[in-house]
Amino acid sequence: MTRAVLVATTVIGIVTALPQAAQAVDRQRFIDSAGESAQPSRTEYGVPASVTVAQAILESGWGESELARESRNHFGMKCHDGDPGPIAVDCVETDTRECDDDGCFDTRAWFRVYETVADSFSDHGRNLYENPRYDRAFDFVDDPDRFIREVHGGGYATDPKYTEKITALMRDYDLYRFDTVDPR
Repeated sequence: MTRAVLVATTVIGIVTALPQAAQAVDRQRFIDSAGESAQPSRTEYGVPASVTVAQAILESGWGESELARESRNHFGMKCHDGDPGPIAVDCVETDTRECDDDGCFDTRAWFRVYETVADSFSDHGRNLYENPRYDRAFDFVDDPDRFIREVHGGGYATDPKYTEKITALMRDYDLYRFDTVDPR
């Protein structure tokens, strides 16, 4: 191999690796921040922090979705009948992807707007805790995989693979570690 080819190959490898390394750092930063933000819901409502962090990752695209960036909504929380609920400050109509028995499709829906990201995390925990359709999940607060299965079964998210996606994130990024953090 000539020196020029070796240098070119090395430079290409470095240039390719830099964005991946930056993405890994950004993702770790998001996980750390979300892990901290998930603790109040864990202590106040009993929602496993691993579930909250994984849902924030998936629902907000690592905090990069338009809804997360502009509305501080990290969980795809919707408005109902124009009501943002007790924590959100407004509603905004946004493009989204939904699924039903006939498949997945693009549509528009009204989503909650939060003053802060912390408000989004708080509303997520409150919604799970206060909505009776998720009651069964709270029988499994010590089993995050079962907890999210019950939440999904209760109607949270229309994606038929939602449970698998959340449990894969919890496993792949060791998010279970946030379930044992002592918030004191």
